[in-house]
Amino acid sequence: MLADNTVWRLWQADMPALLRRTGAVFLPLNWKRITDLWPWKSPQTVADLHQVVRIFSQLNRSMLHCVVLQQGSLMQLRRAMSRNKIAWGDDWTNFVIFDSRGDLKWRSGEALALAHPTFPIPLMKDKLLPEGPEEPKATVSFVGSCTGRPRHHCAALHKHARHKNILPCGKKAPPEKYFTMIRSAAYILSPLGRFPSTFRQGEALQLGRIPILIGGDPRCSHNPKVKCYNITLVWRPYEDIGLHWDEVGVVWPGESFTLENVDGLVDDKVTISTKLSLAASWKRSFTATGVFEYVVSTLSRYRGSPHALVQAACVAGARARNIQTFKQRPGRMHASGPDLNMRRGF
Repeated sequence: MLADNTVWRLWQADMPALLRRTGAVFLPLNWKRITDLWPWKSPQTVADLHQVVRIFSQLNRSMLHCVVLQQGSLMQLRRAMSRNKIAWGDDWTNFVIFDSRGDLKWRSGEALALAHPTFPIPLMKDKLLPEGPEEPKATVSFVGSCTGRPRHHCAALHKHARHKNILPCGKKAPPEKYFTMIRSAAYILSPLGRFPSTFRQGEALQLGRIPILIGGDPRCSHNPKVKCYNITLVWRPYEDIGLHWDEVGVVWPGESFTLENVDGLVDDKVTISTKLSLAASWKRSFTATGVFEYVVSTLSRYRGSPHALVQAACVAGARARNIQTFKQRPGRMHASGPDLNMRRGF
């Protein structure tokens, strides 16, 4: 298993028991430092990229390997390798990915969403949001960058006095003000940005609040000249273990989220109460410990059955992406499955 520092810290705390439980050997990699430090030109990042190449070249490809990406991204890894002209095979045969970004790969206009068997995990920062005394009111909150057209649509709602906890996209709030805004709102807007997943999505459930997932096509989200299709692309982790996002939150079927939509949600006090109760029951799963427990329990459940693990990952990834929406676009879906001759173990 190749994973980052957070997972490694938790793994070290009880390594012998976890090794017996999962049968997995751990290789720590700082995926966040490797993939997130654009433009990937620092000496440390270049050294880290070469380390990835060395490790991948030495892996026994007849065995199944797992990668945990709590903030890292395969798409960014590929770009970092390309930017530094580092030759590597980009071969993910016999890999299962615990993915927080909902990575997609595009080639000639075709979606490669099923390129790797994937277990979805939430995208979260290293530190949890602090708890506070605020009670959730029937309001909506949004603070975020302008990375995508859905965010511009959502942020326009700040012009309405009733929704003063919605800031224009790109406008930052001091930490304490941000914490107060997000804790005092029942609903947290989580529009798609550079990836189908968002930090707001996980932060909402960390605090027991209701996330509003707003999707779109990531390509046309950034470039208005690109032809868009009717794709509602959001990232829905833990669907495979019973978290139904349309019950605990709101999954919006398009980029535009209007004032009438917001008013309809905040005026429904019964729905707010029901969803807040459900959200509170999932708070632990949206902590570093909760993610780690999900990874360990998944590996333990399928220990000795790599084919079953791969099949479960394919189903979990498809459910997280609500993959049937891709049938609306022309072109084919591609999938690179596991080598059927792989040996047991990780």
